[in-house]
Amino acid sequence: MANNPLQMLYFDTNIFRGTSDDNCKQLRRLADANNTLCFYPPRVLIEILSHINSTEKDDFPTYQSYLRRLKILCSDNILPDYHQALAIHLKTGRKFEKGSDDLKELRNIIISSQSYEDSLREESVWIDGKQYSVERLEDGLKEFRERYENAWVKMFNDVTERGDASRDLASLEFKQLFLDAVTKTAGAHPICKLSLSQIDEFLEPIEAYFSAKKWITRQWIFGQYSLKKIKNDFHDLRYLIYLGNEKLFFITNDKKIRGKIDKSCKQRERILTFEEAMERLQGI
Repeated sequence: MANNPLQMLYFDTNIFRGTSDDNCKQLRRLADANNTLCFYPPRVLIEILSHINSTEKDDFPTYQSYLRRLKILCSDNILPDYHQALAIHLKTGRKFEKGSDDLKELRNIIISSQSYEDSLREESVWIDGKQYSVERLEDGLKEFRERYENAWVKMFNDVTERGDASRDLASLEFKQLFLDAVTKTAGAHPICKLSLSQIDEFLEPIEAYFSAKKWITRQWIFGQYSLKKIKNDFHDLRYLIYLGNEKLFFITNDKKIRGKIDKSCKQRERILTFEEAMERLQGI
């Protein structure tokens, strides 16, 4: 693995679930000492917040600790949402940097709450002040998830129905099917038919994401993947889109994710476990 400097890190949800406060503080100290910036995708925050709103009272401290670790590692450094990042690339061809989101205010309210009841009461005050609805947020997330899943299921079915041409995962036809699905999930306009070289150029910034989707498609073609498993992978793989920014490294404790990406893919080198990130920062 190439020893690229770690300029910017962003974290999977499993980091906040499976890492202690002390280890998060240690990595943050190392990152600060090396001028390495730490970010989180807003969908990580939304995922944790949605659990808090549906959790049992006794589970509240657990999810509160996830938010506390997120703040320890990343402060207020939040990336654009991944489908917004896709839309930016699809509509303008530009790569993306960091974004902002007022959900961090809600995160801070929950972290500082003394109890589950305090959290619900203070969240309600915040929602009223923002004229914002967590239910609307969750409805919007559900709508996007359905659109996202439907687009990819359609692609897999098209691959199956069209036969050999689209099953060649290096073919123009498969790449066009993939690109059509990407545009639908990003809420962008469908892209007109492009040449193979044009599509390859367009896919380059999301090569790890494309490579992982090819891996899943291959499993689907040979009947080795159920639709339920595919849908689970949809949401695990979405964070690979951020690797389009060549400064970003994805920190995840999902050790299987690299195995779903071609070894020739350069972005694969920017996927690290928490332990690997610590070692790299200590060695700088």
